[in-house]
Amino acid sequence: MIVLGIETATSFGGAALWRDGSILAEAVNDGVVSHSQRLMPFIDQILRETSLALADVDGIAVSVGPGSFTGLRIGLAVGKALAHAAQKPLTAVSTLEALAERFARPGILLAPLLDARRNEVFGALFRFNASGNTAEGGGATFLQHRNTAEGGGATLLQRITPDVVQGPEALADQINEPCLMGGAGAIRYAELLSNRLGERITFAAGEENHASAAVVAAIGARQIAAGQVANALTLEPVYVRKSDAEMSLTRRNVK
Repeated sequence: MIVLGIETATSFGGAALWRDGSILAEAVNDGVVSHSQRLMPFIDQILRETSLALADVDGIAVSVGPGSFTGLRIGLAVGKALAHAAQKPLTAVSTLEALAERFARPGILLAPLLDARRNEVFGALFRFNASGNTAEGGGATFLQHRNTAEGGGATLLQRITPDVVQGPEALADQINEPCLMGGAGAIRYAELLSNRLGERITFAAGEENHASAAVVAAIGARQIAAGQVANALTLEPVYVRKSDAEMSLTRRNVK
């Protein structure tokens, strides 16, 4: 199965093509230029690199949040348009799940955190599912064992909590066991989290802190195979928190 993955929930991400456990091609944003300028050229680029057309893709996976409100709308609009134009199935992938899968390891609680600003983070807790263990030592991260035969080589995660937006202190107070954290929120509040959790906390390294279109595509391939297909007409981003405009309107109505 060939799946096109779209990740625009953060300033990184981009587009990727995934086939049967391997990344065929990936174009990654540098965090400087907006997705509105780069996403469609990225998709065209990876299709040309692989000598594929949109008609050759078996499905489209799009990261639906939480994350940047503008970025999510861009990614979802493009994913919907391509799915409709090519008559391909569309599946919605949790941004926090995709981030957790990027650095997932067994035997430790996983906490992907995105910077939600206003001194808050978007976060959730996950645990590595042992049934996702691969023959090549299930302790490997997603990118280290993506080419294994079982399930495209991607880890399988058990969700412990729903997506939330809260202060990093409040999230840390829920954790009473060893925890691996990653993402822009973990980077921004690393000192605070370390002081709060002490030896219970470790941090993801380098690119593991960035959600990846390749991981979105890999998760999407599993979801499409399992029949988890979204309605392209009604699918909406998972914002978790109201937009600035909505909160401003609420405040005016309360006065």
